Amino acid sequence: MASVLYYPARSLMRLALNGFFRHIEVIGRENLPESGPTIYIGNHPSMLMDPLVISILVKPKLHFLTAAEFMGKGFREWLLKSQFNLIPVYRRHIPEYKHISNDEMFSACYDCLSQGKSFLIFPEGISITENRLKPLKTGVARILLGFQDTNPIRPVTICPIGLNYQSAHHFQSAVTVKVGQPKKLSDFSVDPNSEDAVADLTDQIEQFLKDQIIHIENPELDDLVKNVTRIYRHSLERSLNLSKEDTEQRFQLEQQIVHATEYFFTRETKKVQNIASLIKEYIEEIKHSDIREHYLEEHIFKLRSSDLLTVFLLFPFFLVGIVITGVPYVVARLVFRTQILPRLSKEETNESIDPGFAGTLSFSIGASIFLLWFLILSLFLVIKINFWIGVIGFFWFYALGQISLLYTTSFYRIYYRWRHKGIIKKYPDQIAALAKKRENILNQLDAFRISYEQNVAQQ
Repeated sequence: MASVLYYPARSLMRLALNGFFRHIEVIGRENLPESGPTIYIGNHPSMLMDPLVISILVKPKLHFLTAAEFMGKGFREWLLKSQFNLIPVYRRHIPEYKHISNDEMFSACYDCLSQGKSFLIFPEGISITENRLKPLKTGVARILLGFQDTNPIRPVTICPIGLNYQSAHHFQSAVTVKVGQPKKLSDFSVDPNSEDAVADLTDQIEQFLKDQIIHIENPELDDLVKNVTRIYRHSLERSLNLSKEDTEQRFQLEQQIVHATEYFFTRETKKVQNIASLIKEYIEEIKHSDIREHYLEEHIFKLRSSDLLTVFLLFPFFLVGIVITGVPYVVARLVFRTQILPRLSKEETNESIDPGFAGTLSFSIGASIFLLWFLILSLFLVIKINFWIGVIGFFWFYALGQISLLYTTSFYRIYYRWRHKGIIKKYPDQIAALAKKRENILNQLDAFRISYEQNVAQQ
């Protein structure tokens, strides 16, 4: 049976995701293949959110390799397979699947590729919200080598997609998607006939995917990288004259911060620990005061005329938007906080929910409640006026929600600018002391950067 629900569902997901995230930035969109056969690979920090984000970016209809335990049975299994192109993968660490073969999965992948279609796979085989790629399973390499062995004249493309969430589980956070340059089997340094072909290809695919994400190899450096990026990124962006439109350069800058931190941690551990202590002390002092770090960065708080115009001109639409979207927002927030949040735990019990599902559940609950609410309001318009007014109303309600978010962002920028001035007048000495500490930290980070650039240039 043809999958008639895929494209309508994807269109709804595009609207929902653009509402959930503050913005979705895509680096390398031009690298997305226009057609198959393509194997899309991605990192997997946020369960269901990851395939949804990728699916709205890839034009061709995708098939999805999915853990069999999430497929269900009966109507649910039929729906997911026939309408949303899910291919079940039986994971051996699940007791009930321990003795089930994945031959059908491999056959489904081969059929998909032989028909010129594409599928998405998360080769880590697990979803954990971390800034690092877990060691890849060998599935992608085995599928690629197996298919090319029997179909040598039909090259398959591998396209890596890196998902870099600002906060994978929070409403109105941001996500940067980096699409790498696609490769064929011939582009990898692998001898398909070698006994080590699968392992060698898996290692190269792993590095291929790492290049598309903010990957911190050493978990001990998570907090330090986060803090250095928080304090130093804006300074670096200004020194390089980078604007918000320079998405790829800003992303590369974050990757370089990670590489430099790891470089010095292995070579000058004591120095790194000292600067880490200074930064932590500085952040703690800010945390326990009325001062915020961005109050020390004047350039961030330049009042924008566009914000003033937005707040002045869109106020009537904002009021209507709040009335329309306020009810579903409050209900979704209440459901998540009372029914989901208390059950998030890494300990497996009958009542617990894996924290990796937090973003997925937050999004799913919000999208479902907003959709239901908009449909009820649209149905009311259909009954009271006519069908087309109801249809137009549905999209108008969505637009009002987006206008309300835009208005709120502009309003808070103006508010924080006003508060910024008040704080400066109220705590001049404390701000001067913090600014001095910040300047000292930035100077030390500058010294690290210069040393790093010199050492890398010599290698």
